[in-house]
Amino acid sequence: MSSRLRALCLGLSLAVAACGPTDLAVTAGSRTAVATQEERGLGGATTDLGIEAAIFDAWFRHDHTWPGALTADVYDGRVMVTGILPDPDDRAEALRLAWAVRDVETVYNEIQDDPRGVLDTGRDKWISAKLSARLTFDAEVYSINYRITTVNGVVYILGHARSRTERDRVIAHARDIEHVRRVILHVLIGAETGPAS
Repeated sequence: MSSRLRALCLGLSLAVAACGPTDLAVTAGSRTAVATQEERGLGGATTDLGIEAAIFDAWFRHDHTWPGALTADVYDGRVMVTGILPDPDDRAEALRLAWAVRDVETVYNEIQDDPRGVLDTGRDKWISAKLSARLTFDAEVYSINYRITTVNGVVYILGHARSRTERDRVIAHARDIEHVRRVILHVLIGAETGPAS
């Protein structure tokens, strides 16, 4: 098995930890179906999935606990690294490993150093799920173009907005959710080539 394929399998298995082979196939299939509808297209989504898997593989090889502590959301070669690593040297190494992966164009450092408790972790997952649902049911937002992660009440959003109006709706939805302390966007608008302000 090639190292790229092994990394892809590791990334998929981490994403659906504790799932069986059938669940893995269904998850991969559903991600492929969704990818064909995204702005970046199937080719871009496949490349991004490979980047994500390679980053998780590099993290796992360096420290087997990092894939549980960190998340790498990838969209169009742009990587948003979130999670918690208290040690500044570890944070620097995690980012260096992400930058070293082929096809990575940008890495956004959103790693926090403050630990969180079980209550905070559950609340963060609830915030992300609630925002995802709101975006999905908003007819004016193309929700599949966004990746959402919440850490310690800070909502991080990566993706592509079709317009400033859509981007503003996404921000408004996030800010309207209870327990959200801040919203940080790494979102391109239309044909922009840099992060939205």
